[in-house]
Amino acid sequence: MSKYRFRLETLEKLRVAQRDQQRAALADGYRAEQILADQRAALADEAAALREAQRAALVSPYMNLNQLVEAQRYGIVLHAQQQLLQEQSGRLAVEVERRRLAVVEADRAVRVLEKLDERRRAEHRKQQERAEHKQLDEVAATRHRPS
Repeated sequence: MSKYRFRLETLEKLRVAQRDQQRAALADGYRAEQILADQRAALADEAAALREAQRAALVSPYMNLNQLVEAQRYGIVLHAQQQLLQEQSGRLAVEVERRRLAVVEADRAVRVLEKLDERRRAEHRKQQERAEHKQLDEVAATRHRPS
């Protein structure tokens, strides 16, 4: 009896490795999105703290005009940084979606080969069973022949 061997096993291994590589790239993209989200949250917190400090300075009996001007300049810088992060987030979202679609495609390619392997394995098993039954029938037929 011959042992089953999937002829496309090497191709399947390559596609599995490629899928794993695509998944790692997608995970990197998700991590980058999380880093940007954390940075945006930190900037939002900083901007809120700045607004609170400006509000406190306005109600203070000892208003320092230089501090208010500096706070306003810093607020502009924070706003510019927030816009930059927002733009980066948009570009990153497009890249993450591209990577996600690449993972879906790579996964589909692996599943195609896995299904082909399953079908061929089942065909091989059926052929083995037929050959075994044929051999048993021949043995039974030779035993019952008159000598």
